[in-house]
Amino acid sequence: MAIRQARHSRALPLCLLGLIAPFADARAQTTVDTRMERDTVGARSRPEVETAGARVGALLISPSFGIEADATDNIYARSDTKRGDVALAILPALAVRSQWSRHALGLSAEGTVKRYARRTTENIETYAVKLDGRLDISGDTRLSGDIGTARRIEARGTTGDTLFGAAPIAFTQLSGGGEIEQTFARARLTLAGRYERFRYEDRELGGTVIDLSQRDYEALTGSFRAAIGVGPGVAAFASLQAASGPVSRADRKLEAPEIGRLNAYLRANITRDIRLEDMAAVLGMSKFHFIRCFRATTGRTPYRSLLDLRCEIALEALKAGRSAVEAAAASGFDNAAQMSRSLRATLGVSPRDIRG
Repeated sequence: MAIRQARHSRALPLCLLGLIAPFADARAQTTVDTRMERDTVGARSRPEVETAGARVGALLISPSFGIEADATDNIYARSDTKRGDVALAILPALAVRSQWSRHALGLSAEGTVKRYARRTTENIETYAVKLDGRLDISGDTRLSGDIGTARRIEARGTTGDTLFGAAPIAFTQLSGGGEIEQTFARARLTLAGRYERFRYEDRELGGTVIDLSQRDYEALTGSFRAAIGVGPGVAAFASLQAASGPVSRADRKLEAPEIGRLNAYLRANITRDIRLEDMAAVLGMSKFHFIRCFRATTGRTPYRSLLDLRCEIALEALKAGRSAVEAAAASGFDNAAQMSRSLRATLGVSPRDIRG
């Protein structure tokens, strides 16, 4: 059973007297223009590419549907072995927003179903659902918040996701946040908080279950922001942020179930070229963290243990009467000569000694 640790770090970055100078109307005088913080490129509407939606009572409903096709020559994002494929993705989405004069409520949902032509283990399904709203308590005070959940996929090539044959790493994300904003004659105060939780799904490779629960984590952030108008279209602000989140786990000894999963993976894939990244991925670790934990547990390097296992399997094959060439192939050595050298260096015997 994998160990979960709830370690957190505290960070208090402080940003003082930042100046925002948007192209605001000179009528703003010394008030804090809301466009200074909210009128970003990502927040602006794009009628030329976005659907207008259908008005149903006080709601605006905007469904959409997309199809994408792509091709890659390196689907696993590995430098040693490259595999290509083509894929087709279907992307449905739905957005519902209120059209009230005061307050606001919105719901958005989107999904992706992607299918590959040959490497079907890369097929993915993702989704995201979010509910958000705003309560206008008064003309100067408003409360807003959101809550959502999503299933996402880590991109190939990231830490722990270099295995052939195993589906990409999937995780679910639960998030929620709230914000209260108070406006005065020349100033605006904003207090906000946010919570996020990530849960990683187990993987399976060759009948071996890879437990990724040790990668689960939670994060909590909070912020306070004060802005004051100092001139037409210009505001000064001060912000304070605090964050609580996971830190890297200290090096430790591997548990017996983890050693068992690793050994099962190595035996099932002994004829393959097994890399350090592959072994680390079985336990959901980075390569260097895995090396340190493995040495703390066994006193040896992972490569030395892999070589010992290859020699053990070769020895079993030779004792069963198989030829040197067959034994080398069964234990993952490049050839019989390499196997012979390794047996002499590790066990002090040769294939001839064993068969004789």
